[in-house]
Amino acid sequence: MVKILVVEDDLVLKRLFCTVLTKHGFHTLEAENGEEALDILDKETVSLVVTDVMMPKMNGYELSELIRSYDVKIISLTSIGFTI
Repeated sequence: MVKILVVEDDLVLKRLFCTVLTKHGFHTLEAENGEEALDILDKETVSLVVTDVMMPKMNGYELSELIRSYDVKIISLTSIGFTI
């Protein structure tokens, strides 16, 4: 079974992502911030990390830099608005 780590500090969004992924046959693991995600990645093998960008303790950009050595794909999510 494919394991996906969802890293999100908003409890409602994290539960929503995990519920949808689970209903589609994926096994999900949850972390509230980058530090928790690193602890999980040291213990578990995951195929994908879905991470928020703006989080306390360690943001999604910092997390992505640190897990580049892992064999894992990364999807970053943000609600930050950009103006072009």
